[in-house]
Amino acid sequence: DPDFSVEEYLWQPHTHNDSGGLFHYNSVTGSTTLVMKEQLFCPNGVSKSSNEDFLVVSDMVRGRIAKYYLKGPKAGKWDTFVSSLPGLPDNITPSKRMPGFWVAIPMVRPNALLDFSYQWSLMQLVQAKLGLINPLDYPNSALHTVVVLFDEEGRVVRSLHDPSGKVVMGATEVVEMDDELII
Repeated sequence: DPDFSVEEYLWQPHTHNDSGGLFHYNSVTGSTTLVMKEQLFCPNGVSKSSNEDFLVVSDMVRGRIAKYYLKGPKAGKWDTFVSSLPGLPDNITPSKRMPGFWVAIPMVRPNALLDFSYQWSLMQLVQAKLGLINPLDYPNSALHTVVVLFDEEGRVVRSLHDPSGKVVMGATEVVEMDDELII
């Protein structure tokens, strides 16, 4: 995000800054176009549907995945693909076994106060400035990793959890290879 340096990126979710976006790069012309700006607070993963009619984009701060239409009557518009995820979604990769997406959730949401206050940027900013929240101080949340397979309608097909972090801690991507998952 352009409003934050590399050293400051952990604070971005707590300031409720919507400086993220989804961009299209045309390799022929060398031009870049902003295609989706609305309400993307910390976009990370992006993946294309099996028939290439829409994209899904993870929105880390809101704990949701947005859907951006590429074709059809809704082309150029977006809506929510999945909301109220148990944590902060990161990268999204296509499933090779079925039309769907694997989503890595490296950290569950740390507490109800943060969930509640994400609705108001001022409350988040005040909490961050007063030191009431620290992005590095979530030891229990950071241990709990979740990996979810969604179909292309946004329904959960499979969900894998490691609440202790003893097997997988902080997974940021899931890739299918043959009959195995690489996390």
